[in-house]
Amino acid sequence: MEEIKRLKVNIFGKSYSISTDENQEDVVKAVEMVNSLRSDIAQKTKLQDNFKIAVLVALKLAGRLTRTQKDLDLWLSNAKRLNDLLENNF
Repeated sequence: MEEIKRLKVNIFGKSYSISTDENQEDVVKAVEMVNSLRSDIAQKTKLQDNFKIAVLVALKLAGRLTRTQKDLDLWLSNAKRLNDLLENNF
């Protein structure tokens, strides 16, 4: 576990000071992803309400996480199956 550090980030045009034990580069990348999605969604939907945009960003990220988890589960299942085949045949 890394030490807790304070970072200043800018999300949706507002500055935040956050405490985190996450890797700083990962946090910066996450902030960039959120801001990029916010910009894309705002352009495509023409919404001006930051709360509604934030909800859509959260749903988009949750959808990506769900798909990634499904992909990982499939990879792990396939790896286990292959491992079982190898163990049973050698």
